[in-house]
Amino acid sequence: MLTELLGRAEPSLHQPALRLFGNLASEAVDPRAALTKAEFKELGGFEKLLPYLFAAEWVSLVYALGAMQNTCLDADYVEIMQDMGIVPRLQELVRAGDEHVSKYARGCLTNVRELLLSLAADYRPTTPAPAEVQEAGTSVGAPLNVPAAAATSAMAAERVQAEVEARAAAEAITKTII
Repeated sequence: MLTELLGRAEPSLHQPALRLFGNLASEAVDPRAALTKAEFKELGGFEKLLPYLFAAEWVSLVYALGAMQNTCLDADYVEIMQDMGIVPRLQELVRAGDEHVSKYARGCLTNVRELLLSLAADYRPTTPAPAEVQEAGTSVGAPLNVPAAAATSAMAAERVQAEVEARAAAEAITKTII
């Protein structure tokens, strides 16, 4: 029901839905916020918030930013935001000159930045290490296994590259936040 109202053009319908969802997605307001966010995600609700980031109507914009700030700590959403050019829009809103709009846009960017840094820190290669790589690292004095060493090196390079990319994205966002 709530996600259906987000699709309605009339401010009298979508604004209360934006405001309600923004509050229900906040752990400070609703202890069951995680369940609300999971259902919202399943129904494609996040994508329905995005058009309101371009709304001329101030209340719709502010409520959408508040809802986004409370939901954007999800890797899938960050990818959607990047694909749809939402990060540059948030950067623009930070500089828009409106105190409330800037505050919520900055909050969204801060959350995205924190998520990217967290993902970089937690990154693990998508391909598991061969058994000989795992074994080579555990036995002292074991003969050098060249394929294992090469695989370990490739996995380390993949992790470093992922961390560099995530940190670069986070740094670009940080420049806007500060």
